[in-house]
Amino acid sequence: MDPDSLDIEYIDTEINAGNKGRRAGRNRDRSTGRENTCRPDRERTGRSSAHRSAGREDRRTAERSLKEQRRKKRKRKRIIITTAIALLAVALTLVIFMSVLRLRTLQAFKGDYTRTVDVTDRVVSNIAVWLKDVEGTDVTAEWIKSRTEPFILTATISFDPKGPDKGSFTEELNDPSYTDCSERAYALTAECLKELIIKRLTLIGYAESLSDEDADALITEALGMTLDSYIKSADIKIMPGRDELANEITRSGDYRIDKMTIGWTRAGEDISDTFKTAEDTLIIVEPGYIYERSRQKSE
Repeated sequence: MDPDSLDIEYIDTEINAGNKGRRAGRNRDRSTGRENTCRPDRERTGRSSAHRSAGREDRRTAERSLKEQRRKKRKRKRIIITTAIALLAVALTLVIFMSVLRLRTLQAFKGDYTRTVDVTDRVVSNIAVWLKDVEGTDVTAEWIKSRTEPFILTATISFDPKGPDKGSFTEELNDPSYTDCSERAYALTAECLKELIIKRLTLIGYAESLSDEDADALITEALGMTLDSYIKSADIKIMPGRDELANEITRSGDYRIDKMTIGWTRAGEDISDTFKTAEDTLIIVEPGYIYERSRQKSE
């Protein structure tokens, strides 16, 4: 064989082997090159995912912040509404209270009221003075009071409204109460005098077994009339005079209401008194007069 031909065949073989190796290498590169060529894409994808994750977190944070702001805003709104409702309720309560108070006041100064006038001390004092003059004996007020009930007169005041807060009034002594007290006062005087007479007769040994009936008969025989009739006919001032009491109690004029104060005009003189009202009761504070509504007259 020609040496030159061997070299040529050898070279061709090497070239072919090299070409195969390069093709094999390219084939391997194609099979493995995807990882090499995809690595930068994965990095870009990772960075994009991180950016998207960070964006989502920012959006969630922003949403939470917005929700918190809205919650606080709603809370402030509720507080404002609650406060406004509470203030409105307080104001409404005050208005209702003042309206009820004014209505009660206007209703109070309408119609007739009755108050009591206690003259017990004056009656007892007069009896004690007269008994001392007649019998020459000092008797105590307690001794006389222990034999009777209090002497109570009544007076009626009538209101005639001329407007929402003004009108006229009249107060007078009730005659039946005066007549009743007067009768009782003379009866008490006679009882006390009879007891003193019996005591005097007992001291001289004359009335050891003298009964009340016997004493009445004895006194009637001596005076020519009953002891009650004798005391009444003697014109003794036991009960304060009717005219005297009428001057103290009777009054009339105009009145004006200003809150819880009533202004009276009596005999041209202006007088201001504080008053209180309750159900069917009117109280004039300073003099201490307590008036009860007269049911019969108001109905």
